Amino acid sequence: MNRNYQKELDEIIRVQGDQRPRVLLHSCCGPCSSAVLEYLTRHFSVTLLWYNPNLYPEEEFDRRLSTQRELIEKMGLQDRGSILAEPWRG
Repeated sequence: MNRNYQKELDEIIRVQGDQRPRVLLHSCCGPCSSAVLEYLTRHFSVTLLWYNPNLYPEEEFDRRLSTQRELIEKMGLQDRGSILAEPWRG
């Protein structure tokens, strides 16, 4: 039997009422996280775990992390989430 995760999430959101539970969301880059952040921050306080060990050199890692931070700022989500960034490991 296949699970419908969207229906399960909708039920979680329905029963939580006015509460804003915390959720940890992995992100490897800003553009990939934009739609999910827009949706989840309506209902949850999101901690974004920014982690991408495949990036090289360190300047590319820094550029993409900066882009993730800029995205959150431009979307106006600073008060509904935060970033937990793993350090670059070259």
